[in-house]
Amino acid sequence: METTSMTTFTTNELNICFNDDELWRNTSCYEMCIAGKAIPMNYYHFPPEELLDAFYKQHNYVLKFYLSPLVALLGILMNLSFLFVLARVRDMRTVTNVYLGNLAVADTMFLIASAVDLLRTWKSNTGLLLNHPYYTNAQCISFNLSIKLTFYGSVCMITLVEFERYMAVCHPLKHRMVSGKRYTITVTAVTWIVAVIMGTLGCLNTVKSSSWCFLWPPGLKEMAYVYIGDDRTVCGPLSPVWEAVSEWMQSAFFIANLCLNIVLYCCIIRRLGKRSVGGEENQERQRELQRVQNQVAKMLIINGVIFFTLMIPYEINTFVKFMWTVTWHLRGTKEATAIRNLEFYGTCLRFINSALNPVIYGLSNSRYRQAYRKAFGCTRKERKQPTSVDHKAAVPTVSTKT
Repeated sequence: METTSMTTFTTNELNICFNDDELWRNTSCYEMCIAGKAIPMNYYHFPPEELLDAFYKQHNYVLKFYLSPLVALLGILMNLSFLFVLARVRDMRTVTNVYLGNLAVADTMFLIASAVDLLRTWKSNTGLLLNHPYYTNAQCISFNLSIKLTFYGSVCMITLVEFERYMAVCHPLKHRMVSGKRYTITVTAVTWIVAVIMGTLGCLNTVKSSSWCFLWPPGLKEMAYVYIGDDRTVCGPLSPVWEAVSEWMQSAFFIANLCLNIVLYCCIIRRLGKRSVGGEENQERQRELQRVQNQVAKMLIINGVIFFTLMIPYEINTFVKFMWTVTWHLRGTKEATAIRNLEFYGTCLRFINSALNPVIYGLSNSRYRQAYRKAFGCTRKERKQPTSVDHKAAVPTVSTKT
């Protein structure tokens, strides 16, 4: 049912496509077809009931244009607030939080790009459930590159966070030897370079913009919940080979990181259960240190589990589309409907995923809650108590840090 390349039609080909020229004249994109700027798609003889699944139902419309923008807005605000906390509170500038900060950057980029896409889709809505409102190759590349880049960046950062916590819990001596400002900056830079390379290769799946013109069966527009247009724009791949490579690469990357994170989770949990407190003189301090470390480790595990759980439906859709690309004969109406719905709901879950991380930090860790209160000035009562003695005592503390 889908064509991914732009075609200029000859007069004979147009006559074949336009079996009833009078019907085609009633479409809003007839002139585009005649000019060779749109690909004619004749569904006139299809039963309308079979095509309705391709359009917005009421719950799809509410999710897409009411709830998703709200989630995107809240997610952008929460991720920016987390970055503000990292910048404002000096104690929060740890290696783990540097990686979490980069994850917040990736999530913010995704939410902003998706919010722009929602606005464009709403403005040029044709009723189709998965519509790409991009009319040039540059628009297709810019949007899809941002989506792919943030996907690979966020997956890399989640894995990097868990690996850092694994080293801190399971190999503390090695962790102290290699961790540092230069190491953290280098690893972060390399991770983003990998994400850029993978994202650039991945976006080759959707770089060519083409327009379609539909001839719908009688009665379809009256049966649909929303307005149904006659035209649609599609961002297609350079070739079917690139489509298969991009989808396989994304699926393999996600599965590899999922498996690696599961192994890291198991190692961290196992190590936390075997920890013991040292000598009696340092017992109280060690217990407090271990309590804080355990709390952070559990928070990151919860965050990682939720991240991959919410991403799985979207990636199942990617894997199935890869199987479709290499086995075209397996396509059918029922399969197309199932995958279309899976992609739609998977995208909605990605919105929630990108907005949820700062909430998890605050709910599962008291240290992060304290940092939020400190960053936003909610601890003013404690600042009203210092005396002249406290002021003098603070001087050597500041000079030591500097």
